[in-house]
Amino acid sequence: MRGQNIADVSNDHLEAPAVGEMLDANLANTVRNSAWARSAHRTGRVSPMQTPHPASRRFTIPSMTRIDFHTNIPDKLIYACRLARKAWSTRAKVVLLAEDAAQAAALNEALWTLSETDFIPHVPAGDPLAAETPIIVTDREDVDLPHHEMLVNLTRRTPSTFAEFARVFEIISTDEADAAAGRQRYVAYKKQSYPLTHFVANQS
Repeated sequence: MRGQNIADVSNDHLEAPAVGEMLDANLANTVRNSAWARSAHRTGRVSPMQTPHPASRRFTIPSMTRIDFHTNIPDKLIYACRLARKAWSTRAKVVLLAEDAAQAAALNEALWTLSETDFIPHVPAGDPLAAETPIIVTDREDVDLPHHEMLVNLTRRTPSTFAEFARVFEIISTDEADAAAGRQRYVAYKKQSYPLTHFVANQS
């Protein structure tokens, strides 16, 4: 990635040698904790990192959305499909947010053709089967979603509903304009004290 990297903004990052290894290591840990995250969002359970003031212990504090930045991604669509496939293998639920209708259509097609042997169950948001489908594809943020476990953001904007999800994955390509937009989102999230991690693809 040319120019300033997100890692230059903060030291809160991890590096992985390859996309496949990074997905296996990070997502496996993510989905192991997804059940706890869903419960925390429903019950307002306090995270170990969020110890309330003694005077306010009778109140519950909702867990903050965790945000993972995956940068230096050569192909965002294929990467998102692999992420969705890995999540589905552990029965996690995912919403894939596309930039526009054209990208959503391309993402839908890529999910069908990613593998000749793997079936990745997915439908567009608003589909009659959405409530029972683990992977939702959409380019709109004003639609009703059946679950808010994991959000994979392929856009260059901050999703207006990101805080409703337990976990958000920000996918940033090698394109400089995309990287610049990603850096802006990273800074904005950090200013709001959201828990952040940063993974750089294809680095040894």
